Amino acid sequence: MAHLRFLRYGQQAPQHKVALDAVALVYNDPGIAYEAQFTAGTPAVSFIGSKYTLSTTAGSSTTGRSKEGATATTSSGVALCVGFNLAPSNAIGAYARAYFTFPTSTFAV
Repeated sequence: MAHLRFLRYGQQAPQHKVALDAVALVYNDPGIAYEAQFTAGTPAVSFIGSKYTLSTTAGSSTTGRSKEGATATTSSGVALCVGFNLAPSNAIGAYARAYFTFPTSTFAV
């Protein structure tokens, strides 16, 4: 993980709304795993090793939650399922949380 520091120049917002010491975190590990929830279908252990489509729909203005996730009904996407979250609160089935990577080539993990 690298730390990148930057400043914004020409900002028109009032000074109290500008972060002059903003820090951006940059992850440059191509094998980093992201956690996402399956939004449709019924995922199973056999899903590990297959690629799935990420779906994006409007989130909830009431709860503030995103409705972005992996769609278990199509296995032709870019997100490679590499495992499931093994927390007791996560059952492998409908709406399960899993770990995904974004392979950079056919042979990437």
